[in-house]
Amino acid sequence: MSCLKTALAQQDTMRISLTQAIEYGLKNRYDMQASNLNIDIANNQTNLLKKNWLPDISGSGNARYNTRLPSTVVPPGFGGGTTERVVQLGTKNNTYFSLDLSQAIYQPGLQNDIVIAANNTELEKEKNEQNKRDVRFTIAQAYFNVLLKQLLYTISKESENRYKEYYEIALEKFQIGTLIESDFLKAKLDYKNAKIATVNANQDYTLSANNLKYLLNISSTTSLTLVDNLNVPTTLNDLNIESGTGENRTEIKQLRIQQIGNHLQVRKANILFLPTISFIANYTTQFQANNFEYFTKMWYPYNYLGFKMSLPITGSIKNSNVIRDGKLKAKQTEFNLKQKIADIDYEIHQTKTNLMDGIGNLQTAKENYELSKEVYELQKQQYLIGAVLYSTVLDTQNSLNIAEQNYVNAVFNYLVAKLNYEKAINKFIN
Repeated sequence: MSCLKTALAQQDTMRISLTQAIEYGLKNRYDMQASNLNIDIANNQTNLLKKNWLPDISGSGNARYNTRLPSTVVPPGFGGGTTERVVQLGTKNNTYFSLDLSQAIYQPGLQNDIVIAANNTELEKEKNEQNKRDVRFTIAQAYFNVLLKQLLYTISKESENRYKEYYEIALEKFQIGTLIESDFLKAKLDYKNAKIATVNANQDYTLSANNLKYLLNISSTTSLTLVDNLNVPTTLNDLNIESGTGENRTEIKQLRIQQIGNHLQVRKANILFLPTISFIANYTTQFQANNFEYFTKMWYPYNYLGFKMSLPITGSIKNSNVIRDGKLKAKQTEFNLKQKIADIDYEIHQTKTNLMDGIGNLQTAKENYELSKEVYELQKQQYLIGAVLYSTVLDTQNSLNIAEQNYVNAVFNYLVAKLNYEKAINKFIN
């Protein structure tokens, strides 16, 4: 991968294989970088919950000066007094510093939340794998499209050369008076149209290359050279069809992870009524005097140890609805999972059938294409000696053009069918 980046930075031409293109796209696309961060975010949430087991230690301080002390009424009979008295207790300066500690001992909900967060991380990983697969598929399609447009340009250039040959023969015959002007002009027009078709084919090739560069997130000024070829088989015997199932498809894995999440939510609701128990401790030292002589011995510490229990009351009342919601979602996910398995099985069957049909159609189109070229060569020789008219040659040329187009379409359909089947059985190139 580093070699690719170095080569791209040093020159304007980039030689790249299909595997390298996919690798480069996965690392260079911004949407994939954002997708990778979703995993980090989910992991961070798990780590954040785990740290809730750490003790909560806090410090506080307060410095207060009473400009007027509060009065306290002492009732008759208190302390031997016979009448009601008003006294002022306390000091004008009341300053304290304290440390509080709270350590969870039993938190049934927290451990379950940690498991839920870890499950969410696994779900994000599978979503990321699905994004990767889709990007691989899109890049592969674009890569093959460039090769197809390159093939179409080559075929168009060959067609142009054939029309050029017709035109040159017609010109020679017209100059010596053995060809009427209308046939000569027709040959000239066909040649010009063939040149325009070649220009259009080259433009289509450029557009397909630009699309691939966009998908790889590289500069549009970079010249791409694709080192792979189409690798199109010519017979069914040359076709290696891998067998496989969709059991490991990320869509199924995601639904199973979601199902685990649903059960964890039900479990969370079931343990909601359990108490949370914590160990608590406090150390405080306070200064009480009518002055601010903090460096004297007027500091009086005190501390305590204890246990704290908290129990949700209203949460338990709502609990039955939360449990029902979780169970309904679990049932819904179960149906979705069964349907997805059926969908993927059907997808595998259909894409395999399309692949088999594609290679059969490709073989037929290839044979017709080769036969059309043989007929063309024969008609060209007969036209040279004047054995056939230009209209007959033109009919042969049109048949060859149709055979060429059918061949290109057959190649395209085969490649798409191959990609779809490999995607269906989860054996797509990575």
